[in-house]
Formats: sequence, C-alpha cells, structure tokens
Amino acid sequence: MIKRHVSIATALLMAGSAMPAVAQDSQPAPPSDAQPSAGIEDIVVTATRREERLQEIPVTVTALTNDTLAGAGIVDIRSLTAVVPGYSGNRTTSVILPVIRGVGSGGVSVGDEPNVATYIDGIYQPDAFSNATELVEVERVEVLRGPQGTVFGRNATGGLINVITPDPSFVPRGRVAVRYGRLRNDSNDYDVRGYVTSGLSDTVAFDIAGLYRETDPYIENVASGEDYGWIRVFDVRSKLLFEPSDTVQFVLTGGYANQRSTINASQPIDDNTVGKLMPGVILPQKPWQTSANWEPRVDYEKITVSLRGRIELDAFNIETATG
Repeated sequence: MIKRHVSIATALLMAGSAMPAVAQDSQPAPPSDAQPSAGIEDIVVTATRREERLQEIPVTVTALTNDTLAGAGIVDIRSLTAVVPGYSGNRTTSVILPVIRGVGSGGVSVGDEPNVATYIDGIYQPDAFSNATELVEVERVEVLRGPQGTVFGRNATGGLINVITPDPSFVPRGRVAVRYGRLRNDSNDYDVRGYVTSGLSDTVAFDIAGLYRETDPYIENVASGEDYGWIRVFDVRSKLLFEPSDTVQFVLTGGYANQRSTINASQPIDDNTVGKLMPGVILPQKPWQTSANWEPRVDYEKITVSLRGRIELDAFNIETATG
C-alpha cells in the first residue's frame, strides 16, 4: 500500500493601483486556482515486518514503487543495480549473488546461503537460484542496507531485498508487454509478460502473472562450431485472495519457474588457462567466443507455495506467513 500526501500552496494575489492625483480604492482580486507544489511523498514500507512510514523507520531503505521500476526498465533483482545506491547484482553463471555495501556471497553450491537475504511477499528465498527472480507485476521493492539479523535472521548480514507483489483486486484489470530485440551474431530476443486480476465473488479474487523469454544462441564455440548462449525461461505466479470481512484476509500463492539454457560459456582472459599447454588446443580469440567439448547447461525448475493470513483485532493484529 502506498499513501501519498502532497502539500498544496495557494497564492492570494492582491491587486491595487494608485494614481498620483486621484485616490482610488484598492479591491483584492479573487483567489487564483490552487497550484500544487512539490511535496514529500509518504511511502509505507514493511522493512521492519510491520507497516510504517519510510521517513520514520530507523533503517536505511531504498523503496522503489512499480512506476519507478517500470520507468527504469527493471525486470529482475539483478537489474536493481541501476537504481539502488550501494547495491550490485553480481551473477555467477545464471545465479544472482547480490552485494550490498561490499557484503555478499560467492558460493552457488547446494547448501550455500547468501549473506544478502531475499524475501518475496514475506517468504524467505533460501538458496542462490531463488534470487534469479523475474519481476512481472510488483507493488514495490525495498532494499535494506546493513545487518538485518535482529528482525530477519542470520542470513541478512549484508542487508535484505524485500519484493512485494500486489494482492488480487476485485476490480478487473490487466496488461501485456511484448519486447523483441536483435543481439550479436544475428540472434533474436523475445520477451512476453502479462498480468490479469479479477474478482470471482464478493469475498474471493485471483490474479495471475506470467512471462516467457527466449534468446537465440549468440556465443560461438570455436572448437565444435556449435553456438551457445541460448536461454528459455517460463515463469508463472498466481494468487487467490479470500477476504470474508474487512478485518480478515488470507492469500494463497503458487508459483512455477523453469529455465533451460547454455549460457554458462566461459572464455579465458589473455589465454590464461592450463589448457593452452595441451597439443592441438583451440582457444577463442574474439569476444563472445568459447572453446569447449561439453555443453555448458544451466537448467533449473522451481515450485513455490505459500499462505499468508492477517486478522485484525481491537488491541493487536495477527499475521502468519508459511511457505
């Protein structure tokens, strides 16, 4: 939820004139139309696990609304590098390893846990592959700097990325975004993203967000002649909202993501590899080339389910998040 309060400045113009020889009454002109001035925008965030004004919380936070993300062309967690100071969306193979103020992780093996935690709708993403999150429909993104272990646990030494997606709306709406591009080596790039939400009854609403992205091979393998760099991503996420009253709300979320790719193709810098000692070795000499006798696959499949609940009572609220 985003609340905006903009101050209004009204100018009252007083018109009057005096002639040197003849006295003349001065009559005030009617007030002009109110002209808005630049005010401070109030953004309500959940950086401390409860809704508070961004200006009042004791945490260094960068909060990005959906309009800001769309205007900057932010499509995933890695590209937040362009708009968040002190943040770097490093990538190893296809895994995103975020770094905040120089603190981050470098491991992508099973069991490695990032030092910068990622949460999506209050659910912790426990491994590095979960950080490869594509942003289709987002309400806001909060990036917290510095240790957040007191509130979010041990794996938030460097900070935290909090992604909040919108809950389903009873008012129907939707959008579709299609992008096409041409990359190096005459490869095509396709990207289709869509979102739709609507009410099913007076108490139940749903939404669904999905994307399909595919890039043709663009990395030349000089050893075999086969091109690498191909990637195909399919991602779908849906919510079911049950709101029997103004004080009770439950949201069931399900998601599925699938990636197939050959993007993990590497090239030694200045032929700095022990492979050059082998007889008959073929080394890449130009950008976007590799030399390999194996296919550099990076494939993964992810299934997520979560249930969030909120019950507002007179003295306090009860909130749950299970994933």
